[in-house]
Amino acid sequence: MKHPIYEWFAAHEADDWDFFLPLNGYPFSVVPPKPETENIIYCTKPHCLHRLVHDLGSKHSFAAIMRSGLPCDDDLDWLRPQVASRKLLFLGDADPADLLTFAWLSEHLTIRYAGLSDALLLQCGVELNDELTIPMSKPEIAALQLVAECLGEMQSRLGPWCSGLLSSGRKIELEALFSFAKCTPSEFECALTSQKG
Repeated sequence: MKHPIYEWFAAHEADDWDFFLPLNGYPFSVVPPKPETENIIYCTKPHCLHRLVHDLGSKHSFAAIMRSGLPCDDDLDWLRPQVASRKLLFLGDADPADLLTFAWLSEHLTIRYAGLSDALLLQCGVELNDELTIPMSKPEIAALQLVAECLGEMQSRLGPWCSGLLSSGRKIELEALFSFAKCTPSEFECALTSQKG
């Protein structure tokens, strides 16, 4: 039997593009580690993290593995040696698809949540403003039960504001963080890599 998270993505991919199952061999975008790199960020939105890497130039201290959609078992065989002894951090939207992706990865790899949360938004100077949010789709709302089964209550991970959004049928995505951050690229990088989620 397939994993419940995989089954959910497979059953809802046609209804909501957020529940995307990449074909086998669908490429990752990679920012390779330097010899001294300690952190690898797994990000579901390559365009967002590429922007930070560009802004930091040669000063970035993290490596990155980026791709949308739910990884498959074959991806794990590739991911494990890429991470090796480094710390793996997850950066994604505060929405059901990315939270389920984090839950799936955390069952197979040691990974820390560094995705959207009240703490990350505030550390980067983003005001917790409902105008930065968007409504969830019906499949996303229906997926909240599976998110709770896989990850438990969300307030301790996301904070009261981001978790409250989910409860009200809304979400916030990485684009809001990257568009409205009021910190330097170096401060942004520090905020990402220091999250305790």
